[in-house]
Parts: sequence; C-alpha cells; structure tokens
Amino acid sequence: MTSTLADLLVSEDEKIQELLATVLVPFVQLGAERGAVMFTSQGRRLPVRLRIVLVLLGRKALRVLGRLAAETEGLTPTGLAKALRAPGGTVRPAVRQLAGEGLVVQEGRTYVVPDEVLTNIHEQFPPVSGEEETNG
Repeated sequence: MTSTLADLLVSEDEKIQELLATVLVPFVQLGAERGAVMFTSQGRRLPVRLRIVLVLLGRKALRVLGRLAAETEGLTPTGLAKALRAPGGTVRPAVRQLAGEGLVVQEGRTYVVPDEVLTNIHEQFPPVSGEEETNG
C-alpha cells in the first residue's frame, strides 16, 4: 500500500482530545456544571507536581470541549493551590520546577500545559493497574 502526503493529515482537535483522554481518564473526572477537575483515588495518590499537571490538563480538556474560555484555561500558583487544596509553599516551587522542565509555560500570571508537550506528557505518569473507582 502506498502512502501519500494526504495520509499525514489529522485533525489537531481530535488528536489533542485523544492525547488528553489517554492521560486524564485514570486520574481525574471533569465536572460538567462548574468545570471542576476532580481526582480519582489514583489521582489523589500522585505527588503534587503531577496533580498540578493534571489540573492544568483538565482545564485544557474543558477548553477543548467548549466548557471553558481559552483566556481562563491557565491558573496562577494561588489558583492551583486552591484547586489542589495544597499549601502555596508546596505548589509554587513545584510549578517553577515544571516550568523549568518545559512541562508547563507561564502566560502572563498563569500557567498552562503547552500543546507541544501533549504527545510525551503521558511518560510522566505511572502505569495504571486494575479497575479505578470513580469519585462518588
């Protein structure tokens, strides 16, 4: 079978949704009404730096799904601390480390996960084993 250049074309939106789902499904659920990112039991067991990434990925997913405006996708360190229910003194250094690694970028006062890292970000997360309970 011969491939053509046209075979390389994919829908970026569909690819982003697929990549987001691959990472998010075991660890979070997204609130349809208020746009909350809610951790599953496996998500709650992750270190704070990975939970930061999950919150930001969850907000990106909500934006892609049309549930969140693009300009509100990112969160400040204070907003992340509130979303994680973690102290700011824990969140701020973790966000700086993630930015240093290129996993998050600062846009103004907020941080987001850039689309460019979505293809490899799943490597940051541990393998998921067994059935996952949902938030109830």
